[in-house]
Amino acid sequence: MSREGTRCCCAKKWPVTRQDRLAFLFLLCAAAAIWLTDRRWDPGDDGVVVLCLPLFAFLVRPWRWKDESVGVPWWPFVVGTVFMILGHAVTIMAVSVAGWNMALWGWLSARADKQVFARALRLAPLPVLSFPWIPIDCGFLIWWLRLFGAWGMEQCLVLLDVNATRNLTTVTTPYGSFSVIRQCAGINTLQSMTIVGTVLAYLNLRSRTNYWRFLPVIVGVAILTNSIRIVAIGLVGIFIGMKYTEGEMHTWLGWIVVMAVFALLLDYVAEPRLRVRRFVRPSLEDWLPGLRSPH
Repeated sequence: MSREGTRCCCAKKWPVTRQDRLAFLFLLCAAAAIWLTDRRWDPGDDGVVVLCLPLFAFLVRPWRWKDESVGVPWWPFVVGTVFMILGHAVTIMAVSVAGWNMALWGWLSARADKQVFARALRLAPLPVLSFPWIPIDCGFLIWWLRLFGAWGMEQCLVLLDVNATRNLTTVTTPYGSFSVIRQCAGINTLQSMTIVGTVLAYLNLRSRTNYWRFLPVIVGVAILTNSIRIVAIGLVGIFIGMKYTEGEMHTWLGWIVVMAVFALLLDYVAEPRLRVRRFVRPSLEDWLPGLRSPH
C-alpha cells in the first residue's frame, strides 16, 4: 500500500469503515442494554461509573486504524452476544460484561493500529469497570469488607485502651455500638479508586512493568482506605461525640479520609517536582521499593 493511502486511512476519524460503524453501534447499544436491563444499581453511587467508557476513548486517542482491507471479525460479537444473553438470563452482570469486553477487544485487536491497540490494552481495566457489576454481583466481597472494617476498628480501639468487643460487623464499646452496615463496606469506593488509580498510573508510569505492578496496589489501598475511614468515624464518635458520626458529618469525614489516600496515590505516581514525599516520609515508595517510578 502506498504512503499516501496509509496517510489517508490514518487521518480518517473513527469509525473508518461501514463495518467499524456497525461494530461501534453494536457495542454502544449493548452497553446501554446491560445498564438498562439490570436495574439493581444505585444511580447515586454507581452512575459515575458510566463515565469510564468516554474516559477510555479520550485517553487512547488519537485513534488510528489498519488498512480497510482488514475486516472486522464476526466471531467475537457472536460469542459476546451469547455471553450477554446468558448473563441477563442468570442475572449475573459480570457475565454480560465479559461478553461485551470480548466483542470490544475482538474488534480493536483486528482493526486498531498497533500503537493504538497497545495504548488501549494498558487501559484494559477501564472497559471492565465501566459497569457496576462489582457492587451488584460481589455480595460476598461486601461481607468480607465489612468484617475487615469492623476488625480494624476493634484492633485500633484496643490499642487505645478502649474496652471494645466485636460480634461479626458490630463493635461494642462503653460509649456506644458501631455497626458496619452494607453501605459502609466501601465497594463503590473500591471500584472508583481502581478507576482513578488506573488513569493516574497510565498517565505517569511510563514503564509497563511498573504500571501492571501498581494496579494490585490500588486495590489494596482502596480496601485499606475504607477501613481507615471506618476507624476514623469510630474514633470521632468515642472521643468527640456520637452525634458527629451521623448525617453530613459521617459523609464529609469519609470523603476527607478517601481524598487523603487519593493524594498519597497521586504523590506516588506524580512528577518529581509535584511530590510531597520530599517533605513527608515514609511513602508508598519506601514501603514498596519494587514499585519505584522510572522518573
